[in-house]
Amino acid sequence: MTYKFAEVNGINMHYDVQGEGDALLLIHAGIANLSMWDLQMPAFTKHFRVIRHDVRGFGETPDPAGNYTDHEDIHTLLNLLGVERMSIVGISNGGRIGIDVALAFPEMVNKLVVVAPGLGGYSPQPEVEKKLKALGALESKADEAKKRGAFDAAAEITAQIWAYGPGRKPDQVDPEFRKRALAVIRHTVAIPLGDGIGEIVRPPAAGRLNEIKAPTLLIIGDEDVPFMFPVAEALEKGIPNIKRVDMKDTAHLPPMERPEQFNQIVLDFLLER
Repeated sequence: MTYKFAEVNGINMHYDVQGEGDALLLIHAGIANLSMWDLQMPAFTKHFRVIRHDVRGFGETPDPAGNYTDHEDIHTLLNLLGVERMSIVGISNGGRIGIDVALAFPEMVNKLVVVAPGLGGYSPQPEVEKKLKALGALESKADEAKKRGAFDAAAEITAQIWAYGPGRKPDQVDPEFRKRALAVIRHTVAIPLGDGIGEIVRPPAAGRLNEIKAPTLLIIGDEDVPFMFPVAEALEKGIPNIKRVDMKDTAHLPPMERPEQFNQIVLDFLLER
């Protein structure tokens, strides 16, 4: 997995550009790297100049000491590539970053697609906090396995939460998807924790959703973790021009689990005039 590197705000950022046409930026999840979009590239590059990168601390992009913001990193990378406007597809933490980009640089964003996104400044309701405790216990087990160097075990536990979903067992998901998900998660959990200090957009996005003017598509899988659904509802209520699509029998990684269906949903939205 080696493409190109660019000097971005003091780091060598790993990125890839393929295709021609209007720019489309893909931002990966916090358990993955740019390779999670492999099954999107053939479909998306037929219509767009597709840009994907490894966020700081993921894939092949380092995370040295110092303060930074992901949206400023993206802005610098796009300037280097001569991109003035683009559409964004971001998933999980990548969705959170995409929202921050849309707030920090609204003039750059044509359309915004957020998939099971995070949301800067969002605080869960008490009833959701209770549901998170069980997931927190699993995440602690994954962290313990990682500290022991048991990366395969850490990847499997992490996949149970985010790839399979808390309501499904490993044998209930497609074996090819499971293999791909475990590979990308295994790569992530084996990366040492970086020393960088990342900041979200200020003021936080949770209180500024009405400022997002770009047409927005929200995608969420019905097998995702409980925390994601209140976030989705907050986005629906806050973003003026938003459409929601729920994907059945899908957890936190729709682009990897159901790529053909996902690709069609996204392209229908992006190509609509």
